[in-house]
Amino acid sequence: MIQSERIKIYNSFGFDENGEYVLYWMQSAQRIKNNHALELSIQLANKHNLPLLVCFIVMERYPGANRRHYEFMLEGIDDLKTDLNELGISFAVQVGDVKALITDLSHRASIVVFDDSITRPLKQLKDDVGQLIQKQVFTVETNVIVPIETAYPKEAYAAYAIRKALQRQAAYFAVGFESSQLKNKSTIGNVQESVHLESVFEKNLSHLEDLPSIRKVKGGEREALNRLCSYIENELEYYDSLSNHPEKDVTSHLSPYIHFGQLSPVTVYEEAMKSGKNSAGLIEQLFIRRELAYNFVHYNPNYDLDLMKILPDWAIKELDRHRIDARPYEYNIETLEQGRTHDTYWNAAQKEMVLTGFMHGTMRMYWGKKVIEWTKTPEEAFEILLYLNDKYQLDGRDPNGYAGIAWCFGKHDRPFSERAIFGKVRYMNAEGLKRKYRIEKYVENIMKLEDQS
Repeated sequence: MIQSERIKIYNSFGFDENGEYVLYWMQSAQRIKNNHALELSIQLANKHNLPLLVCFIVMERYPGANRRHYEFMLEGIDDLKTDLNELGISFAVQVGDVKALITDLSHRASIVVFDDSITRPLKQLKDDVGQLIQKQVFTVETNVIVPIETAYPKEAYAAYAIRKALQRQAAYFAVGFESSQLKNKSTIGNVQESVHLESVFEKNLSHLEDLPSIRKVKGGEREALNRLCSYIENELEYYDSLSNHPEKDVTSHLSPYIHFGQLSPVTVYEEAMKSGKNSAGLIEQLFIRRELAYNFVHYNPNYDLDLMKILPDWAIKELDRHRIDARPYEYNIETLEQGRTHDTYWNAAQKEMVLTGFMHGTMRMYWGKKVIEWTKTPEEAFEILLYLNDKYQLDGRDPNGYAGIAWCFGKHDRPFSERAIFGKVRYMNAEGLKRKYRIEKYVENIMKLEDQS
């Protein structure tokens, strides 16, 4: 089922009777299961008895991406080639100029479908490509549970502002579906042959920075669904009681798969609810907090540009009042990136991210708060956190990450007791970690990882 609220018509062109196929430019939804954009493409193809061509473009220099991100993504694309072909759907994987490649493929199409994007680089690119295509273009919002503007008509102040609206609409939107079968499985001729993914790094991506990594995380929809199934079966029941403990490994590790569109949040929501296990904590993060982050990025174009244009007035006032406060330590970006501060817990969190592409959620909060404390200005802290998060996290460059970083400065939060540097913005310290968690065990775990590198 595709709810009509997910679909937008991009332009005023109509269906081209002379077209040879339906074209779906797959980019932000790299999956088959619960992919509303793919489903619309199949339905349109069946309605007009046309074959379907799905195209994915490997961009050689996507902003902020490195070899770690590309490897994870392309493992999933490799799986998709096989799975889509088995469904009778032609799949073309190309490398190069997106505007030229998609515009060229659209010349022979009757109609074009995009999956929707929210972060600036891909959103702008899709807007640019959409203006070049002289065919009707549909965009489909498939990477959120409730379409953003349907969920809430403006930027939400905090989770409480959007929670009831989301919960009220969940029964309608959080519904999975079986993909329709494509009727016309004709081979599409004269389409440039797909690239061989094993040669892409050598021929097109050799310039990418190769980060150290000792815990390989396999990408792709198949792996995502296997991990989801295993997590629900073995660990979901412990989420509420243990997921905040950094020394435990009770988090789902699904965020990179959701970020790359290899796993639908609808699938996670539905499978968690069907399990009959206590999933309240997971649903809060997956649904309420994640869609609050999407609301933030959608309605606030300064989400990664200007700290003082994304924070609530009270937080701006507090940070401004304490600009001149003495910092107990000041670190430059090189020292922070290498995890060489005085703080053993912070260093462990940074090294976990560098080595694995993941940082435990509790430590992400502590990590962000300490950078505010150790840099000269809030703006410098904001810039450093964005850089480190987007470079090293497998789920970097994501609305969740941008909202999480903004939260460290008071976004989506409330005032607390006044402190130096932070004012009434929430503060975290090492004593809190020691009091609540077996934090030394966490450090020990990360040291073992470092020894393997």
